[in-house]
Amino acid sequence: IVSQPGVKVKIYVEGNIAGTGTSVSNQSNRAANVTIFGVTPTDGSVREIKFTGSADFTASIYAPAYDVKFGGNGSYTGAFVAKTLDIGGNGSEIHYDEALARTGGGTQYTVASWTEDVR
Repeated sequence: IVSQPGVKVKIYVEGNIAGTGTSVSNQSNRAANVTIFGVTPTDGSVREIKFTGSADFTASIYAPAYDVKFGGNGSYTGAFVAKTLDIGGNGSEIHYDEALARTGGGTQYTVASWTEDVR
């Protein structure tokens, strides 16, 4: 997925997603410009969104019935709504993109508050 500067992309998926390396290249570096929506399965099964590799990931994910997994060495910028969130590997940081508080990130939800844990 390559999103050019100024382009807004919304992706709806019903199945699993697996990507490596630069699977998502958001050239605007604004998480609000790329949103992945995981459609909740009607049978109650759990789906998975998984990205690994060394590339940075800048997007928002709204997939409340999905297990979301990140691995590798990249940095993660955006917001994630998921059933579970698993971050492994040597990722350098997770950063909430504050612009999402103004835009809602393509969902009907807006942020009331957040805390960023800097370790």
